[in-house]
Amino acid sequence: MAASSGMDTLKRVRKIRERLAELDWMEAQAAQRDQENRTLENDKLAEASHSQVGDRSEDMVLHHLYALQLEVTARRDIRELATREAKTLHRQRQMRSAQLETRVVESVAESRREETAIEDARPAQAELDEMGMKAWWRRGAS
Repeated sequence: MAASSGMDTLKRVRKIRERLAELDWMEAQAAQRDQENRTLENDKLAEASHSQVGDRSEDMVLHHLYALQLEVTARRDIRELATREAKTLHRQRQMRSAQLETRVVESVAESRREETAIEDARPAQAELDEMGMKAWWRRGAS
């Protein structure tokens, strides 16, 4: 009973770890999508700013400052996006590992249940074997 209870506890812990890993992966995916959206939005702003440049030199200076600021923001966003993609992949690997661990525990628990069922059936099987042997001897003796 203690081994079964221990396996059940281990199985529950593995299921919880699997679920937490899945939630972490989903959170990382959402953050990655948000970062991708911010990066696309900054790209659109940069493209739009190129079409709004005036002829005056003050406009050109402001445009170049704005374009430089957008370029710095875009590079930072691209770096952050790469970091988030790596984090998402790491979380996905963790989730797959947790799923594998859960399957291993479930497989061990299933094999233990099968072994227990076989052990529980042995006395009845031995009794049936004995009855069959007696019947065989009786038929052979007559």
